[in-house]
Amino acid sequence: MVTLRICRLALMCAAALMAACASRTPPPSYYLLQATAQPDPAAVPAETVGPVVGVGPIRFPRYLDRPQMVVALPDGELRLSDSERWADNLRENFARVLAEDLAAKLPAERFLVHPWARTESVDFKLSLRVNEFHLSEDGRALLDVRWDLYRKEGLVLSRKSRLYAQAEPNVPASGVAALSRTVDALSRECADAIRRGTLAAVPYGGHE
Repeated sequence: MVTLRICRLALMCAAALMAACASRTPPPSYYLLQATAQPDPAAVPAETVGPVVGVGPIRFPRYLDRPQMVVALPDGELRLSDSERWADNLRENFARVLAEDLAAKLPAERFLVHPWARTESVDFKLSLRVNEFHLSEDGRALLDVRWDLYRKEGLVLSRKSRLYAQAEPNVPASGVAALSRTVDALSRECADAIRRGTLAAVPYGGHE
């Protein structure tokens, strides 16, 4: 009986210790990608009637389909951070930020994020497949993406972009800001492609 009581007491102490440790664990921090491009009035003249641009669909790899932020380690290993998490679905957050960054660079009537209503008609559609989007241990942000630009007549351009931005190592907020800058860099490439496609087309006076 004495031995049984001692075992019970030991288990109770262990449970109390575990509960105390859990109570000291800080709650996770939540982050969102942010549009970093500043509107340029010279790039978007007020009298310009631009095209309707559809952003999406955007495909993300399965390893990013989770709330935890991902850090790439050497030899292909990935670390998931339970203390740093995304405040929203990462793919949807990425799409919104890309559309906002494009809007600051490109004269367009409006930008639509996939899925848009069937009654909507777009002049350009930007389809993307994200292959990699994460931080490394040294704070470098990486965006590796294949993107295709379509007009109503068909494919205009297919390109792969590999974009980097540096952050302060082990500072999550700095890392998220660096990831946001890679999205902005992608928007610059896409805006240039759409601009070239617009100049090569008949001026837009309306949409179907």
